[in-house]
Amino acid sequence: MREVFKDEFWRVARKDARAAREKEVAIRTIDTGDMLLLEEGHCLRDHAIAACGPRRGTWEPRVEATSLTTLIQMIEGGWGMTLLPGITLDAGILKGTRLVERPFARPAPSRTLALVARWTSSRRGDADLLADFVIEHWQPPRG
Repeated sequence: MREVFKDEFWRVARKDARAAREKEVAIRTIDTGDMLLLEEGHCLRDHAIAACGPRRGTWEPRVEATSLTTLIQMIEGGWGMTLLPGITLDAGILKGTRLVERPFARPAPSRTLALVARWTSSRRGDADLLADFVIEHWQPPRG
């Protein structure tokens, strides 16, 4: 496994939502009761919960989404807000929506993205070269 970069989370809400007024978000101010998540078993759900930290208590969301597209549609419909990683925002997932992203105050919650290959893989050398290239040349625009 080779860590390639940190991917920061951003809070996403409707432009007209109270949550969108802040220019920078303190993680301690997140109301988990308003947070929409992907369904149980999705790694992005686990990352968002970990970003908020254990101090936030148990997670019993009112409703869960089965995909990022559904999650975006639910937020656009005014059902709440969510946390999304920078790479999904850079890919344009909010394009054509009435949603805005807001950065977190430092230190921002993030996840580490890594390239993983089996130790026994005959392509292990190629995976290492790809990881070296990404580490050296690719800079996440948001992070």
